[in-house]
Amino acid sequence: MLSRVAFAICLTTSAAWLDLAAPPAWNDPSAKIPRAPTFTPDPLLATQCARQVRPAASAADRAVIAAGWKLMGASQRFGGTEVVGGQSAFDGMCRPLGYQFFVFAGGRLAGTISPEPMDSRTDGAAQIPQLVSAGELVAVFSRYAPSDPLCCPSRLTTVQYRLEKGPKGQVLVATAAATLPTGEPKAAATPAAPAEGSPPTQLR
Repeated sequence: MLSRVAFAICLTTSAAWLDLAAPPAWNDPSAKIPRAPTFTPDPLLATQCARQVRPAASAADRAVIAAGWKLMGASQRFGGTEVVGGQSAFDGMCRPLGYQFFVFAGGRLAGTISPEPMDSRTDGAAQIPQLVSAGELVAVFSRYAPSDPLCCPSRLTTVQYRLEKGPKGQVLVATAAATLPTGEPKAAATPAAPAEGSPPTQLR
């Protein structure tokens, strides 16, 4: 069972940044990997969902685990850039709660794709991001209106990111965000089909 404090934090996470004309800057190239949100684990869920947690395969993976996260999905690499997904807990259907995607450049943390951890099936929940190049990233976020069923967000926000060089190293910067109704053909790029046994691209 989730602790009340952790659950309340997840429910009140704001997705308002996705509606801004100019996305805010929240990443700092000198920042450390943020600690995972604290949940009181449900032993039954931990056992049922354990197969979705992958073992570390890189230094970036190990750094994310050391900060208290469980690895989720496959890591992505493009040159010296790596994207690692981490989650804090599971819901009753083994969907991730308190999750985040971390971007590493040259082995160092460049930032996260969202200012705060996210929950599946809530406003502002990210799908699995895609590395377009070693310096560019795209992520799609589910946008829920109050009347939307949990299965089906009525809008999607696509955010574009790039890695910018600075005196302290590379930092991940959100450069543009566009929101469209889910039915629009350009609302989100069609992702490649996940491998058998891997998490779906849309975290519902």
